[in-house]
Amino acid sequence: MLLSPEELRKQGIGVFEIDRGGDITYHGPGQLVGYPLMYLDARGLDLHGFLRELEQVIIDWLADYGIEGGRKPEYTGVWVGDEKIAAIGIKFNKARKRRGFVTSHGFALNIKAGIAEQGFSGIIPCGIQEYGVTSFEDLTGIEMSLERAAREILPHFMGRFGFDPASAAGE
Repeated sequence: MLLSPEELRKQGIGVFEIDRGGDITYHGPGQLVGYPLMYLDARGLDLHGFLRELEQVIIDWLADYGIEGGRKPEYTGVWVGDEKIAAIGIKFNKARKRRGFVTSHGFALNIKAGIAEQGFSGIIPCGIQEYGVTSFEDLTGIEMSLERAAREILPHFMGRFGFDPASAAGE
């Protein structure tokens, strides 16, 4: 955190400590935040497999727009070059009535232009000092609503995790 408690109060910024993987991040306007709740054993996934599949959902959507998203071996999340476009912080809870894990928390995908300056200027995102942050609109110049991004990402999510796409359409 780069801001003092007084500066946080002055700017109306709330800080919440939560129990999940990752370090400090920003959640706010201009981000598509998704919190998939899944029983991993039902999908044949372990903890790392789930993280990689979630990253791939976002990488696949970015590819629809000609953006080459990728991974950095030492960090979780989705990157475009040396800038992070999506942060992922998951908590893996032991299932109560069966073996395995249930996920909580999720991803934050930066959509709106200028989010690096607006949301991340007072923190060291994910504790990573050497790399920056970007957004879909900053990369493409295409205006994208959060609703449209969610609609377009959902089929990638459904396919990657083996859900029936018709169930997402309400059919």
